[in-house]
Amino acid sequence: MTTTRIGNHDYMVLRATDSPAAEGYVIAEYSIKDGKLKIWILSVDRVKEAIRNSELKGTVEGGPFGGVTITYTSQEIAALLKSAKSNELFVVFGEFEKSTR
Repeated sequence: MTTTRIGNHDYMVLRATDSPAAEGYVIAEYSIKDGKLKIWILSVDRVKEAIRNSELKGTVEGGPFGGVTITYTSQEIAALLKSAKSNELFVVFGEFEKSTR
């Protein structure tokens, strides 16, 4: 995982492996406020719908657990994350706080 700031938001860039040969990654937005970590992840269903409606460029993979791939350049993804459209694509994953035990 690496972190980056784009516009006014902080993001986690998650890879399934540390291998530089591994393709693809997941982007999650996060915030830390009052000692709590809140994470939003891209909704596969919302991204699929945006691709099918030609609002995003990408591919939709088949099967019951099919995923999606957004086929934008890094610059295009950064522009997307700065846009209002990105708010429609993320859903709350959860809010976490450090255990005091």
